[in-house]
Amino acid sequence: MGGLMRTTSRSEAENGVFGSCINENGTLLEFFTQFDSVIEMQRHRQTQLIAETETSTPRTKTPLLIEKHAASIYTISVFYDVQAEIYEGCFSCKITWREAAEDITVYTIKEGQAKSFQVSYARETGEIQCSCGKFNRVGILCRHVFVVLKDDDAEMIPPKYIVQRWTKKGNAKEIEAHTEDKDENKLAGKVWNEFNNYMALSKGNIKDLHEILNFMVYKKGEMMKSKGMIEGKRKNSDLVDTFYGTQTTTTITIKPPPISKNKGSGKRLKSAREKAADMKKNDGRKCNGCVQKPARHDFCNCLMNPKN
Repeated sequence: MGGLMRTTSRSEAENGVFGSCINENGTLLEFFTQFDSVIEMQRHRQTQLIAETETSTPRTKTPLLIEKHAASIYTISVFYDVQAEIYEGCFSCKITWREAAEDITVYTIKEGQAKSFQVSYARETGEIQCSCGKFNRVGILCRHVFVVLKDDDAEMIPPKYIVQRWTKKGNAKEIEAHTEDKDENKLAGKVWNEFNNYMALSKGNIKDLHEILNFMVYKKGEMMKSKGMIEGKRKNSDLVDTFYGTQTTTTITIKPPPISKNKGSGKRLKSAREKAADMKKNDGRKCNGCVQKPARHDFCNCLMNPKN
């Protein structure tokens, strides 16, 4: 979660996303093109996650109504974290002490064998705080709080402890705030949302996929016919013009530099073994007795040897 990410973690996450799509030796135009592709890929992934959240309901582990309420408001990934806290609160935590003071009730929650936490709960105002401070760090209630809410027979999570960022409607409100003056973008967002919902519902059904494909091809043909467009293959030059935003030219104003000889050009570097073999071939054999060079005998067969 964003609140717990360190600076290095954010840097590693950005490198993981942009590192696979951006070349450090590329041009500035290529960088902006690839950057737009990465952002579009993230938006597409976000749209898929929204569609999965709206078209699926996660399973609950307990019969508590508060868990069903969490499943209806949180996204799937965040709900699983909340579900783990509710489950652990039911089976690994227990209330060992309760003390009422005016409008606030202080609970002592024991987790496991040695850990104990203090939870203060004001039922009338709905305020609840735990000494572990998980809500301040992560943005979801901890297992100790859910023990108290279970003891109070609460059916819903208090609204002030529902972070809008973790809910299903968190992204929808953010998009509406940015596109409230653009009806076309609003409508396009709704179309993409419905399309992703349809794809999620028709997953594994070939018949439904064929139906939506035939409908899209038919509508595409009608739109092209009404606009007087003819579908055909585009030339490579058109693709280059679209990518670089300019037309190709046949006039070459920059020519490659003339080829120049560098130091050692045209010669192959020899290894030490080859150099030793060439040296031996040039020097020839030498007799240590008569000091003849090159010689076809050695000191044992030399006439100058006293033993001969």
